[in-house]
Amino acid sequence: PLSDFPFAYTPFWSRDGEKIVFYEIHSSGWYPKIMNKDGSDLKDINLPGIRGASWSHDGKYIAGGWANDVYIYNVETEKSVKLDSLKPKIGVIRSVMWGQDDLTLYIVSLVGITKYNISTQEESLIWRSWGNSTNREKN
Repeated sequence: PLSDFPFAYTPFWSRDGEKIVFYEIHSSGWYPKIMNKDGSDLKDINLPGIRGASWSHDGKYIAGGWANDVYIYNVETEKSVKLDSLKPKIGVIRSVMWGQDDLTLYIVSLVGITKYNISTQEESLIWRSWGNSTNREKN
């Protein structure tokens, strides 16, 4: 169980409640891990950032942000992809959430909330954390 990791940080449960992704912290760095809810099948994963991580609805992907970057990790292939088209426009990432269609990410950053379509790579700032009085972008 997660309690076996005294330096575990930012645990994120899969939507079906069967898996957990988290960072294990040591003096030499932060190490992302994934495991089953009972602590079995513990693995290091190739996901540079999981601040505000979110599991896709089908449980096949984990999206997360770290600093100015957003990553998507494929649980089956154990590979991650950085979404280069976003940087540096959206600022420091605070959290990342999947939309209902598993094709859209909502990314909360210091700039605001950005809606990003994974297949088309289209993005739009849907709420600005600074600027005009309404904080909403006109579409």
